[in-house]
Amino acid sequence: TTTEQLGFIGRGEGIAAQAVVLIYK
Repeated sequence: TTTEQLGFIGRGEGIAAQAVVLIYK
């Protein structure tokens, strides 16, 4: 989820990371 991504990155890059995951899927 976006919350987990943001918590892991702690900067906001989690949103970009999730976007990449969505593209891969």
